[in-house]
Amino acid sequence: MPAFFRPGLCPRDPALIRYRVRLADLDRHWFEIECRIDEPAEEQRFSLPAWIPGSYLLRDFARHVVQVAATSGRESLPVTKTSAATWAVRGAGRTLIFTITVYALDQSVRGAYLDRQRAYFNGPCVFALPEGRDAEPIEVTLEPPPHSRCEDWRVATALAPGELGERGFGVYHAQDYDELLDHPVEIGEHESVEFEAGGVPHHLVVAGRFEADLERVAVDLKQLCTAQIEFFGTPAPFDRYWLLGLAVGDGYGGSSIARRRVSSSAATTCRRSARRANRATTSGFSRS
Repeated sequence: MPAFFRPGLCPRDPALIRYRVRLADLDRHWFEIECRIDEPAEEQRFSLPAWIPGSYLLRDFARHVVQVAATSGRESLPVTKTSAATWAVRGAGRTLIFTITVYALDQSVRGAYLDRQRAYFNGPCVFALPEGRDAEPIEVTLEPPPHSRCEDWRVATALAPGELGERGFGVYHAQDYDELLDHPVEIGEHESVEFEAGGVPHHLVVAGRFEADLERVAVDLKQLCTAQIEFFGTPAPFDRYWLLGLAVGDGYGGSSIARRRVSSSAATTCRRSARRANRATTSGFSRS
């Protein structure tokens, strides 16, 4: 039975939030994210978080929203901004679609990024929450970009897969809004390798320009991850783990929550930098 027909996640279930993510404009760095709900409130509010899992500062992701729109059936509805990160829509019918356009040019592990080379986003940057519906199950559709230069782009994420195409575009699921925010998405022509640690499949994905033997890196990471799992006790509290990395010209950092770890590290073949990359990748592993 396909995942999108699982009980409680039927596409016609009214208690289901449906998001659709489009890579709308590579040159303007615009994501377009559609949120569709049934039976909206008379005044339905939508908001973006001012926080992100794994980080301990207040963020202002809403400042990157450049456009908003709302429709119900064939009717366009006015959208009122009620606070820095909240919008209200009144007068919707049975179904309401709220769409935001997000400017994405932040290569940090806490932001969203889109250009002709790759796409990346964290949930708090792009998924507007319908007020009062954070406990409802969620369906996310990632649309493949229509641009010819993106024909080899693939998706990497720990979100629960539904019906997917060969490159990973398609439908994903989350049990609720909190789980959705725990799973960033990397899209592009990245390199990847798989290994097992503590009986759990791990996926290492590295985007950006670099020279490295990922198979050798995976051998080191397997030992580090296994040691962490054994130290805190088996079985591991997750059934899969994705390590998303970006090779950058200088600097390093990371963030970890749930079934993923995101890190960035300087792109070099130097042994010292390889050790730095391993530290950036696993420093938060035990807290996930």
